[in-house]
Amino acid sequence: MSEPKNRQALVLHIAAAIDQKNIAVAEQAVADLLTDITTDLHALANAYRDLLGTAQGSTLQELYLARYFSGVIAEMKSEPAAAIEHFLDATLVQIDPEKPLQHLRRLTELTGTTKHYALPADLVFVTGGSFVTKNFHGHSHLHDALGGSESALIFLARACAERGHRVVVYCPCTQPGRYDGVEYRSHREFFFANALTPPKVLIASRFDMYLPATTRARRKLLWAHDVASLPIYNHLTHTAPTFDELICLSEYHRASWRERLALRPEQIFLTTNGFDPTLFSTPTTARKKQLIYTSRPSRGLDICVKVTAALQHEFPDLSLLACTYTPYTNQVADDPEVKALQQLLTQPFIHFHGGLDKTALARALQESLLMLYPNTSGAETSCIAAIEAMAAGCPVITSDRGALPETVPHQVGGIVVPRAEENALVESLAAAAATLLRDTNAREQLSHSARRYACERFPWSVVAEQWLQHLAPYLGNDA
Repeated sequence: MSEPKNRQALVLHIAAAIDQKNIAVAEQAVADLLTDITTDLHALANAYRDLLGTAQGSTLQELYLARYFSGVIAEMKSEPAAAIEHFLDATLVQIDPEKPLQHLRRLTELTGTTKHYALPADLVFVTGGSFVTKNFHGHSHLHDALGGSESALIFLARACAERGHRVVVYCPCTQPGRYDGVEYRSHREFFFANALTPPKVLIASRFDMYLPATTRARRKLLWAHDVASLPIYNHLTHTAPTFDELICLSEYHRASWRERLALRPEQIFLTTNGFDPTLFSTPTTARKKQLIYTSRPSRGLDICVKVTAALQHEFPDLSLLACTYTPYTNQVADDPEVKALQQLLTQPFIHFHGGLDKTALARALQESLLMLYPNTSGAETSCIAAIEAMAAGCPVITSDRGALPETVPHQVGGIVVPRAEENALVESLAAAAATLLRDTNAREQLSHSARRYACERFPWSVVAEQWLQHLAPYLGNDA
């Protein structure tokens, strides 16, 4: 067979080799196709961000065919376990979902593994994509630093399971299993599992790619942690949403979506984020003379360093504890946002702790006087970091950007200053912090107020009850 010269020719080359049962040639051609696709990682990421974009359509088609043909080849080699893995990968691309599903039904019946995938569930959560590439499971928060959407999913799923519901989470997960009553599986299994046993309620966290018309549930919801202008939602401006309902986390969040899409009020479920009270159940330890920053570096860590530097003259023993999380890599030090600020983080009053698990983070918040959070990029739609700080009795000094004034009521959960250009923002944040650092009584009153507010409004148990009450019409017994 002659050598193909482009991806389309490679696809035809593979099909011809399979027809001729020339496995070695087919395998090499699939390997060449995958190598060629994955060398253009940026284009591939864009393809996933806008599944309906015509410019990326050919890349997705080729990726689907490479995965599908890999499954066919494994079947020809009598390797059913490998074939199943390839066909599961093919379902993720959702180009021609029924073809790999047919193979999966036959192969799992042949290998006696259908029951592994057919998990009855009241609630299914699914996530994983260009923003959620890091593996996690139901106990990841005990040993790893997680982003807000991942930790929210873990704690809400657990709270729903504690209330007697069968809950399954499909996510990037290399350690599947049952954690605190919740079943965790790889997101690669989701579409096949949904075809076998649709749940009562299906919630896609962040990515509506898991909610095509072919997925089944009594109610399908998109848990949109982000604002509507994010590129992964561009296609929704020219295609009808495939979800029944959108989950928003604040009035600001809801307004951003209603401005972008013509959604009716009943198509939006307004809720909030939360915190796990067990993390803050031990008595508050003596607080150190430190401020704390716990978000992504790009959201204002550089501003916090300048604020702390400005306070050094009046409070020379004041330090800034900085910690973060990374969705991209297992090592925080490898994160490009951290690398960009490496020199800034070497100043003597800065203590950079990298990523902290939830227990260590709670302790650090309980030991800190104030949280600084400028939120200079990516307007918050809720802010779990601020909620956890308030739960720790650590007042939040922040800007009025996005939903932060809703999450942190001024003079209740902290101090909210007007957003401004950098120098003015540094000055106003430093002035707010200095006022509370000088006045111990005022700071302690605000600490008690913040903790009381968080404990009344934001425990995940309270949030879960709100969710379950809202979803009750769809969670009833099977007819």
